[in-house]
Amino acid sequence: MTDDALDLQLLRSKGSQEKPVVVVVDRHHNPHAFAAIERWIAHAGIQPGTALFRRIHPRGGIGERITADGVGRAVKAALVRCYVMSGVDKEKARQLAERYSGHSGRVGFVVVASTTRHRSLQMIKRYGETADQRLRAPHRLPGVGL
Repeated sequence: MTDDALDLQLLRSKGSQEKPVVVVVDRHHNPHAFAAIERWIAHAGIQPGTALFRRIHPRGGIGERITADGVGRAVKAALVRCYVMSGVDKEKARQLAERYSGHSGRVGFVVVASTTRHRSLQMIKRYGETADQRLRAPHRLPGVGL
């Protein structure tokens, strides 16, 4: 991690199972992600060159590198908790969470990109930012607005 970017080395990826791939994330365009990553590194005591994605033990403590299916299981568990907190019974919440896969976000993004038929992803990004601003608008807060 530098003042400008994070160089994240993926030991394996969908596109490269045999050699590592480096993904560079720009700090300027991802300030919230960087803040979260910096807090995680400090909290977990992560040293340069070691695994960033690690297991979090249910009873406390941080383990070593997360397993290949660990992220999917963690996301599904979070989805179950979210559904239950919103009033869905636990069995139905588990069924809904099982529909998630590692491709869910990627597929959704590709569908949006192909549906809008824009030549670049910049316009899609602009639409997304506008939608996000609408979701976070102060007038949506209880007791605020016209």
